[in-house]
Amino acid sequence: MLGFKKLPFVGALLFILVTIGVEIVGSCWSVGLSALAIFDLLVLMTVLLIGAPFLITNATTGRIQGFATFGFSMFVLPLAIAVFGVAVTLFFKMLLSFYFVFPYIFNYADFPVSGSAPFLAGAMFCKFAFCICMILAHEKFLANIGLVLIVLTSLLLTMMLSFLHGLPTIIVSLTDDIGAIIIAVVTCVRAVGFILSSLPAVKKAIGI
Repeated sequence: MLGFKKLPFVGALLFILVTIGVEIVGSCWSVGLSALAIFDLLVLMTVLLIGAPFLITNATTGRIQGFATFGFSMFVLPLAIAVFGVAVTLFFKMLLSFYFVFPYIFNYADFPVSGSAPFLAGAMFCKFAFCICMILAHEKFLANIGLVLIVLTSLLLTMMLSFLHGLPTIIVSLTDDIGAIIIAVVTCVRAVGFILSSLPAVKKAIGI
């Protein structure tokens, strides 16, 4: 691709890696951030696969792309399912406590919004910086529908979680958990989509 600039692309990779790192650290305060980190692994995979032809030969990329997509998505899927399971379990525990009011207030009403806020803000900043670097690397990346959709989804999920954290503190434990469930479901759907789309390439590579 004429006009492709490696330095901004490397910058984009660094920003998405930092984003995932920030979200992983922030998961100490928020299950929603842990779910975001898992979804953003799919963003990282997409960027690596798109950038591979500019870093290695097209022939090599063609041989490994199907296997890489399948393997990476199979790694992400059980992580998303695990977070979904944890979030659903926590949701019902909080719902039961909420029904009795006082157990909820005692156990969940003091969500650490001030602790999670810097990590959410940092993740959002890094995602916008990532987008700028990708455009600087080559404006034609904007024509890649798959990349645009998954990055846009990541931004929207982050905004959704920020909104849920901005609600009255007494219910943020519950809304953060709901956000994690939504993000985990979206991640599972996207991972399954990647797995299914990679199967023809995998079958072709192994001669089935």
